[in-house]
Amino acid sequence: MNIALNPQDRLIFSFDALPAAFHCRLPAVKAPDDAPCGLVNDSIILDGQPHIETPPHDLMGYDWMQMLVYSENYSNAVVNFFVETENPDSDELCGYFFPINISWTGWKILTFPLTYGFYTFGAPQALDNIRSYRFRQFWGSLPPVQTRLYVQKMWLTNVPAADPALPWQPPEGNFMVEGKKDPDHYAVSLLKKKYPHQAHPRLILTKEKIAFLKEGVRTIPFLQKAYARVLETAEQYLATDPIPYSIEDGRRLKHGTHTAALYPLALCYLIDGKEAFKNRLWQEIETICRYPDWNPQHDIDTGDYSRLIALIYDWMYHEWDENQRRIIRNALMSRACLPFINSLRDVVWSASCDGNHNSVTNSGLGMIGLALGDEDGYEDIANELIHRTAQVIPNNLRVMSPHGVCLEAPAYWRYQQENYYLYEAALYSALGEDLGLHAIPGMEITGDFVMAMNSPIHRAFNYADAPNESPVYSAALLWPAQLYQRMDYAQFYFQRAPFLEEDKARVQAISELLFFCEDMLNAPCTERKKDYFLGTVGSLSSNCTDPNAWYIGFKGGKKMSHMDLDAGSFVLDVLGKRWVSDLGQENYDMPGMWAYEENAGRWLHYRKRAEGNNTLVINPRNRPCIADHNPEAVTEITECFSCPGEAMARLDLSAACGQKAIRTFRLTENRSKFILEDALDCSIPSEIFSYLHTQAEVTIAPDGKSAALTQDGVTLHVHLDAPDGIMLKVMPAEPLLEKFQRIPHRDNTGYRKLAVHGEGVTQAAIRLEFSC
Repeated sequence: MNIALNPQDRLIFSFDALPAAFHCRLPAVKAPDDAPCGLVNDSIILDGQPHIETPPHDLMGYDWMQMLVYSENYSNAVVNFFVETENPDSDELCGYFFPINISWTGWKILTFPLTYGFYTFGAPQALDNIRSYRFRQFWGSLPPVQTRLYVQKMWLTNVPAADPALPWQPPEGNFMVEGKKDPDHYAVSLLKKKYPHQAHPRLILTKEKIAFLKEGVRTIPFLQKAYARVLETAEQYLATDPIPYSIEDGRRLKHGTHTAALYPLALCYLIDGKEAFKNRLWQEIETICRYPDWNPQHDIDTGDYSRLIALIYDWMYHEWDENQRRIIRNALMSRACLPFINSLRDVVWSASCDGNHNSVTNSGLGMIGLALGDEDGYEDIANELIHRTAQVIPNNLRVMSPHGVCLEAPAYWRYQQENYYLYEAALYSALGEDLGLHAIPGMEITGDFVMAMNSPIHRAFNYADAPNESPVYSAALLWPAQLYQRMDYAQFYFQRAPFLEEDKARVQAISELLFFCEDMLNAPCTERKKDYFLGTVGSLSSNCTDPNAWYIGFKGGKKMSHMDLDAGSFVLDVLGKRWVSDLGQENYDMPGMWAYEENAGRWLHYRKRAEGNNTLVINPRNRPCIADHNPEAVTEITECFSCPGEAMARLDLSAACGQKAIRTFRLTENRSKFILEDALDCSIPSEIFSYLHTQAEVTIAPDGKSAALTQDGVTLHVHLDAPDGIMLKVMPAEPLLEKFQRIPHRDNTGYRKLAVHGEGVTQAAIRLEFSC
């Protein structure tokens, strides 16, 4: 619907409780008359001249859009401002959006940057063919009934592009901490007290730490190996040119390449003092600082660049002149702080989300505050960045409570925590505290999640959107090992690090240098647990290190970004092989991939559906929605035990499957056999499937009650104990229904399904016994 503003009427948006619904009434209610002076006329201002008709269809050439909006109530709802565009090559809705937190009553000027800061949906074209402007809900963020907005006026302005060499002007706004003025600048005062006279470096790499590393890379074998990898990486980059601005896939900047280059160059200069490292480092830093932006529409790009550049600014502070430092400071402000300060202040998008974008983006912004907090003119904004990030990052970390579980996938734990731990460690080194972040329940045991999700054959349980089965061995574990005195985390990493692929070992070498302490080598060895029960996920094993041992990683789940419909799914390793596999992530750019309601496009894609995972599916042919599990279901471990000869965990899958279903995972007979049990009590005669995806060759016995799985000459035996009519069968790794088979998906060649299938089932106890 087009938004038309005219001089007689004011536009009113009223949201009701219907999904994605709003009513536009002209004029139903007259907006208040106490607007700020000079802003009371209903009109759109273009180049300083009134424009009475409709908002423009071409926004090219403008940098900012502003609107005067009156909010009737403080509803704390998140509403999105949509700019819909035409795209003749796409049938789906396309355009840009910007989230707004309705956290005010009265008049407010909303500012939308047109050159950065908008998020995309669909496949939008440029801002030169606008179809409509809307306020509406998106991705389940339905505003409450009391959300009422009056749009009175719009401005479009054009300003010169920010030059990092120009003086920085702070953004307007109140610098608040927990809703109150902070005249004492608590965080900055801690910083100045611990590091008076603008002392640097102070973020993880203090002078003392650098002195320790200079000695340690010569005398401590673990650090010798780490530094050798870092030095080899740095020397490779001496012969390369700065990396140009590039968003090759239409979404992401190459921040990973920069991270791989800049940390080694900086570390090697600080340890070796070789001028070539310093000079090459500045070439790359200056290039990044002169990028047109740090891709704020993909917010974690901006967060990664913020953290990277802020850390190196601190580490190299006394090695560069004031002009170089000013270029970096201005880039940090114009490319990172300005695009995101309003999101932090209003707690929207990355500040409010419970996924990895929160920790990654905001830890980068907070690092800016730690790096610049004692610079003249930066105290206010630095203090706000530090405090606000400490307030919003828990929106992500609390989702991991109380067991430290990352339901987005183990691989996302690594990405999220590796970046967050840099910030937390920097808070401690700069301030002496982390403003309470360490006390969030679950953070002290989140390393247990990492240990539980990695098997003895060095494969991860790659559920949800994990890209592959690569083990999640992260040197970031060395930080919580120090912080919580969990030296078993360090021991786990030391044991597993030799099995990292060389390219991954190079990346981990940075954290090895930053987080290593000698206490880790001297701590007494701790015997690892065989079994983990972590609320929504867990694992059972017969031995933690023997590659021939049994390992079962299993999960329940709850609604979360990156989720699959995989409550009850599991992986199985034994005899040095993976016998039951998770297929991993689907193409992120497929239509509808980021919506999670029961009819969302995400559930069209096989790998995201329950039938594409290793779990139960009941009555798949007559479901009333696209999803074949209930995406709103919460599934946790309801019963568990562990003793020397046996271990068990039980999940109630009823809410997910739509019928009474209890799944039990059991290691028994002195942990020499694995048993999977499903107890069903269906209210109607039902068709049931229990799927196991495998790369093994499968041979089914004529009676359909047993199977042999074979890989590389090794065989695993499966026996089915179930009522008559429930049989084993082999199925392709593709959707059951033809309508889903037409949906493009990643290639599942090499995989097949061993399935338990029955029809007309009401009550049944189904038992699969796996033996070597």
